[in-house]
Amino acid sequence: RERHNVVGEFASGGVNVPIDFPTPLRAQMLISIGHSTLASGRLEAGRAMIDNLAQMSLDPKQAAMVEYLSALADKVEGNADIAIDRWRAIADAGVDRKVSVLARLAQIETAVETGSMKPADGAAAIDKLRFDWRGDQIEMNMLKILGEMREKAGNYHGALGAWKEAVTYYPDAPQSAE
Repeated sequence: RERHNVVGEFASGGVNVPIDFPTPLRAQMLISIGHSTLASGRLEAGRAMIDNLAQMSLDPKQAAMVEYLSALADKVEGNADIAIDRWRAIADAGVDRKVSVLARLAQIETAVETGSMKPADGAAAIDKLRFDWRGDQIEMNMLKILGEMREKAGNYHGALGAWKEAVTYYPDAPQSAE
């Protein structure tokens, strides 16, 4: 979250990725900056990144990631139900496995936050989702959220188990200290 806040603060002042950068690199930079900007709650700057990306010729994976970011912008704007529906559609489309996992995770997490899904059901859904993506920051985040949902559901032993897995698999990750 700290990284998102730092990048989001930087981006809220306006980011200009040079137009002469190769399109795939430029798109990836804008996607990463846009994600951090929206994750830190900076809607206007995040929407500017999305608008910039919408004008580019993107491959299907990048286009799916822009859809993911658009749904995140909907959530930041207070339209959680719209975001949940969009993330569900992105995950179901299966254009890219990574984007599908991110969308499904966001869908589940937001559904629990809004009360449309019980924490125990969210934890069960994330536990299944874990097998779709392994070995990086996404899995670390998934384990953290899984622990939080288990804790909300009153499954303290399961919560501690998820968090222990996270720090065991990712001892050098900054979140492991939390």
